[in-house]
Amino acid sequence: MNTNWKDVFTYLQSKQITIVEQTAYDTYGNGTHKYLKTPKGYINLEKNEYTKLPVFGTADLSINGYCFRADSVLDVIAKVEKFFAVVEMTTFEDFGIAIDMLKETK
Repeated sequence: MNTNWKDVFTYLQSKQITIVEQTAYDTYGNGTHKYLKTPKGYINLEKNEYTKLPVFGTADLSINGYCFRADSVLDVIAKVEKFFAVVEMTTFEDFGIAIDMLKETK
């Protein structure tokens, strides 16, 4: 599958998403988080809400500060699309996505 990265970039722009880089510190060295933020705040994928600061669950294109790869970026973008479907919820399709997120997994 070939990804059109210009479409991904355009999507981020259309949602007024900026990237906030923050150093990731751990015992293995320093990486860089690439957190996603809108004018409303940081996108928290765990709680489906905006936060003032990056906390656990904040959308991070590098996942953990060390994995900035095509597959990880696409995974986060897919989750961000679901996030916007839930927080903006203007269509029945958005409602369906939100309902799917409430399903229990066994």
